[in-house]
Amino acid sequence: IHISHKTNEVINRLEDLSSVKQTTIHHGLNERFQLAPRIQRSFESFTESDPVRLLYVSPINYYKHQDKLVQAVDLIRKKGIPIRLDLVGPAFPGAIDVYNEVVNRIDPERTWVHWHNEVPYSEVQNYYRNADVYACMSSCETFGMILLEAMASGLPILCSNKSALPEIQGGACPEVDPENIQAVADGLERMIRDQSLREQSAEGAYERAQTFTWKKCAESTFAFLVDCAKAQ
Repeated sequence: IHISHKTNEVINRLEDLSSVKQTTIHHGLNERFQLAPRIQRSFESFTESDPVRLLYVSPINYYKHQDKLVQAVDLIRKKGIPIRLDLVGPAFPGAIDVYNEVVNRIDPERTWVHWHNEVPYSEVQNYYRNADVYACMSSCETFGMILLEAMASGLPILCSNKSALPEIQGGACPEVDPENIQAVADGLERMIRDQSLREQSAEGAYERAQTFTWKKCAESTFAFLVDCAKAQ
């Protein structure tokens, strides 16, 4: 059982499994993340005292590219767009050093970059509820549960175009190369300036998230196991 078509593709490219019965079954979603899209603020309503709240929930790691996201947000701020970045998640050794080097250079006082470290899973949804825009910048995901949670939380999302993430969001979110700082900055600026784009992304992502349920996952899993048993 593969958890995404992308995972299926990669594993079968690495090893010949043509004689093995296979299927792809997506994970489901914890219902407490469900929050219908809110009315999007106009670009003019964002101020230094009430800036765009950009959120990224993910462990700080090399392939998560928080360091590049910080640099992209810095480019936006230099254009006079008020924005703060909230990062939620633990940090891995080595990757945190890269992150700190970038932040110490760009925002040494931590005036607009805010790392909240690891947050209890029971409280994570509160960060989604307080955000204006979400960025998912990973370049290596077998599924993308954190992306799915953001989708269900009714947020407009700028999404990485790597690995299984495009499959999960299904075209509902604008995509960028997470390793291209200028592309990320351009994508974020477009979303922030374009209220209608944020509305479309939030609504499309929310509707897409409704198709991922644990009931559907369980039923598909047991049906596949029954088929396997009958084939013996």
